[in-house]
Amino acid sequence: MLAARVARLAAEKRRLESDAEVERIARDDLGMVRPGETAFVVAASPRPGAAVPPKGPATARRPWYSRWWHAVFGVSVWRGAFSATGR
Repeated sequence: MLAARVARLAAEKRRLESDAEVERIARDDLGMVRPGETAFVVAASPRPGAAVPPKGPATARRPWYSRWWHAVFGVSVWRGAFSATGR
């Protein structure tokens, strides 16, 4: 059982060391693009009669990466402007 786990982890390590896998993760999981490429995000329109989410604190409306950036660096890049307050 332990040997099988070690073998799986070794295979995952080899996979993650490849440039192709790193690029796949960056593109698929993190939404990154190469310089010169244009990223498009297709937002679904709300269905008629769909419940509108309640308005909460401003941090709840910010994307996860903006909240992460603020937590790590203490500044916010939300709305295209840097702010030391995170608002």
